Amino acid sequence: MNHGRPLVVNNGRMPNLPPPPPPTTHVLLPHHLQIVRLLTLIFYEYIDRNLPSSFLLHIYRVLLVETMEVRQPATWEQLLAAVEEGPKANTEDCRKLIEDFKSTHTLITSPNKLRTFFQDIALLVIISDEDDDSTPFARRSLFGYFCRRCFLSYLKLSHEALNLLYRDYQDWISGKLNETTLYIKKDLLDLSYNIHQTRSDKKEFAQADEYAVFEKEFATGDAKSASDRLRGFFEQYFHEGTDSGLRHIAILNLARMHYLNHEYPTCRKLIKEAISVARNCGDMMSVQHCSALLHRLPVEAGHKPPINEIQFFLHPLELLSDVKKLLQNQPLSASFEKISQAVSLFDTWYDFHRGFVTDSEQWAQHAVQSSVWDSAGCARLADIEETVVLAFTDPGSDDNNRLTAAVNRAYRNARQGKYKEAIAMLLHPDIFTGLTLTDYNTWAAEIWHILVLRASRRGQERMFRDFLKPRQPGKPFAPKEYWFDSQGSIGSAIRDPLYEVLSMRQCDQAHRFVEPLLRALWHTEFLQRYGTYRVALVMLADIGLEYGMTKWCRRIIDEIMPQVINGDDLELRACASVTLARCILASEDPTSEVLRQALTHLLRAEEDYIEIDLLRSVQDVRFLLSVVYHNLGMEKERDEAAARCHATQEERRRLDTVVAEDWMSDVWEIVTKVGAALAAR
Repeated sequence: MNHGRPLVVNNGRMPNLPPPPPPTTHVLLPHHLQIVRLLTLIFYEYIDRNLPSSFLLHIYRVLLVETMEVRQPATWEQLLAAVEEGPKANTEDCRKLIEDFKSTHTLITSPNKLRTFFQDIALLVIISDEDDDSTPFARRSLFGYFCRRCFLSYLKLSHEALNLLYRDYQDWISGKLNETTLYIKKDLLDLSYNIHQTRSDKKEFAQADEYAVFEKEFATGDAKSASDRLRGFFEQYFHEGTDSGLRHIAILNLARMHYLNHEYPTCRKLIKEAISVARNCGDMMSVQHCSALLHRLPVEAGHKPPINEIQFFLHPLELLSDVKKLLQNQPLSASFEKISQAVSLFDTWYDFHRGFVTDSEQWAQHAVQSSVWDSAGCARLADIEETVVLAFTDPGSDDNNRLTAAVNRAYRNARQGKYKEAIAMLLHPDIFTGLTLTDYNTWAAEIWHILVLRASRRGQERMFRDFLKPRQPGKPFAPKEYWFDSQGSIGSAIRDPLYEVLSMRQCDQAHRFVEPLLRALWHTEFLQRYGTYRVALVMLADIGLEYGMTKWCRRIIDEIMPQVINGDDLELRACASVTLARCILASEDPTSEVLRQALTHLLRAEEDYIEIDLLRSVQDVRFLLSVVYHNLGMEKERDEAAARCHATQEERRRLDTVVAEDWMSDVWEIVTKVGAALAAR
């Protein structure tokens, strides 16, 4: 039976906000001095030199990246290496320019020398309001704007700030600069940094650092500190108004954090408060986001989960989240229709809300399709969709779509008997490196489920009781999915009756559960769960043999055999092969031809059961094989099958005493170390 895994889409993540506005203030940093020096060399001191055009183009590209400040500033070693990598850098003029660039720090040997250095920048830009064509840069050019901004920031510096800039520059050259000391705390009464203050210099406007720390604390599982950081971020000074107008966004972010931590009552309370505040502010987009998150919360038993209606501010991922609700009690056609709506809405959303879309979001529909195709019994189509997600998402990121595709594929491989390969896939750093603590629990639980699946198929109840169960991650676990004598209900109208039939079959009472089996069969057909539908048909044929309906049972198996013979589910193919062999033996006279026909199916079943380590079924098939060989008069093969049957029984007895294997202990040690490393980030 398929493992009942919840479908997760984007973890309730908030739609990405547009890029922040440009900064209103400018802080002069050490690397700015070196960039200005390079601009001075290229556009003033060496303007008349015949520098190679390819070298100049390379330098322009380096300067564009550094002056636009779209990434972390380069270190002194990185900046120097970038300049030296230019084409034709070995020519005489280029070598002289590079040497002058390397010796910049020898020109700035004291704060007074730093003043002389900045006075030379006035030669590059237009400082007065009058146009002056003699300067290399126009005041609105990119390089001119950068130089002018640096020069004006220098003019505002106090003597103390100039000394500090000199020390920071020398530390930056030697690689000893601590970047955390570069933040300047603004104060209306403090003139120690800027002796000439503009209006923007007198106010401490909001910084994104607090929100970045909030996301880090949340990813590492520190909920209390994350809440404090989030509160601190929204308490900052955003604009000149008396009310920031962002209180509802703060509450929504806090509600999202509680949602991801599965603290649903608190989340529901905060969402209702955020909706009320957002409506008072007239922020309909936030109202839509709050309503969509409210619809994601689980409902009480007996109530239908709400389905989102397409609206202007509705994010496409919310429609994909509805697929999880539809998979519970609706035909799969409704899920595919909802996916189609989400794809269309994503295109519209991209056209009208371009600033709110990231590239990773387009792969969410493929992750959801893989789960739906798997529910439909189309494992190969599910594998294709998972390949798309894994191929185009960023390795080592916190993208939940990538994790969902990885765990689904790993568990499907484990069901095919590739336990170690499945665990090795999940233990690859590309999967777990960027996980949050919430996603880490999902990742660790999947590895644990694979180990439990292997132990249940091998009949290792002691291993489960003494080694695996004490290490169970904090995720839902239904023992009935793995052990026949387990109590409780899964809450599924399809799987619960099937598990009951399997449990009763162990005590030869399956014929008493024909009606629940037929009801489950009807549900599988109506809900289009064709993978489970095939399982139910095989179980129905198995029970039909007890009533002597051999011809009818054989016809049922013959009809579904083409759908399972490809081996997408080895356990189902093995079970169907054994049932078909029994139907052949029961419906025909025991002639040599009939026995050999049944023998073909039994040998295939034996190989499949061995592949997935289902030892009890291996023993049963080998016993039946010895009987068939005996009736065929093949004594040598009969004795070999009987010996294999006895060896399987002894192997089961041995495995029943094993508490843990060395490689399993090593795997779980890696899982715990990964959790500790993620929490310590």
